[in-house]
Amino acid sequence: LRASEQAAKLARANLEKLLENANDLILTLDSEGRLIYVNRKARDLGFEPAELLGQPVSIVLGQAGFDPKVLNLAESGPVQELPLLTASGESRTALVGFTPLPASQPDDPSLLVIARDITERKQLERQLLHSEKLASVGLLAAGVAHEIGNPLSAILGYAQILKKDKVAAESKQEYLEAIEQQAGRIQKIIEELLAYSR
Repeated sequence: LRASEQAAKLARANLEKLLENANDLILTLDSEGRLIYVNRKARDLGFEPAELLGQPVSIVLGQAGFDPKVLNLAESGPVQELPLLTASGESRTALVGFTPLPASQPDDPSLLVIARDITERKQLERQLLHSEKLASVGLLAAGVAHEIGNPLSAILGYAQILKKDKVAAESKQEYLEAIEQQAGRIQKIIEELLAYSR
């Protein structure tokens, strides 16, 4: 019996260390949605864990964070993206999982809540998406410049030839038609670009 008690105390101490040193916010709630356990990760949000005990979970997860019906689930609910509130009222983004815990009494259910702050990750994802968009615009601009550059070079070349006095009338007509054709190419590229931007 003594050995069994010692093993139980050791297991409890190990579990407490594990919960306290976790990188996620870990909460347990009673059937009313009040906090009955908070690990020290709450300090990252500006809260003292002891001060949160007995408070509604909405103080940390916001109004949409807790639904008492979740307690009636037989198995874990899906992980949700919810607002995580700091003591100063700042809203952060968290992935939150809800898991019903075995009840000590049938009318006293409790719920385990694990919340991982993903605010920085979401900001990095937005920055990466913005960078990808800018890179796409840069590639598009380079492609358009190249496509327009070729006919413009031809137009400039024909215009320089036409400036000379010793160009035959037949050649002038041929060069003017080539200029018109190259200008048409540029116009088509611009129209396609405008259609793409729409």
